[in-house]
Amino acid sequence: MKKLLLLSALLSFGISKIATAQDVLPYDTGTKKIIYSEVVMVPNANKDKLFDRAAKALHEMYQQADSKFAVKDKAAGKIVFNGFVRIIYKEKDGTNFPDPSLVKYRLTLLFKDGKYKYEITDFIVDHAGVPFHVERWQQHNVPGDKTYDKTDRVPEKLQFIHDDIAKVLARLKKSMEADVVEEKKDW
Repeated sequence: MKKLLLLSALLSFGISKIATAQDVLPYDTGTKKIIYSEVVMVPNANKDKLFDRAAKALHEMYQQADSKFAVKDKAAGKIVFNGFVRIIYKEKDGTNFPDPSLVKYRLTLLFKDGKYKYEITDFIVDHAGVPFHVERWQQHNVPGDKTYDKTDRVPEKLQFIHDDIAKVLARLKKSMEADVVEEKKDW
């Protein structure tokens, strides 16, 4: 009986690890794509002001940002921006070196009075002109899968992408925050 309980516990732990090891990046099971998405409320900010803040933030975050805008339509309240991540490996000796591939993605921003929505989708690895979807890495990032070996560093790549996107979103959200309204003092 103890062996059966131990085996059951080990199997459930193993299954839970398989389920979580794969999901480093948020995955939409309906579209079968990686997607970061959120509606963010910004009180007292109109659509145009939010648009201007986002455009300014993207210019501050990316060199040559103007060449990365696929859509920049203030009247419609929409920005589509082609961003990228350059994966940097950290070696055991502490040195860093860049992966030769770029991970490209699409950032879509939609604006309405008092709120905006962001979606980051279409993660594609461009390795020497041969593109493939990052979802492939995530699907094979499970124990026992032999598609990639340790030298491919897939878990490290996925974590780096996630961390980089988290930084981009943090900077974007910070730049989109509502204006501080000072109370007018009567005296």
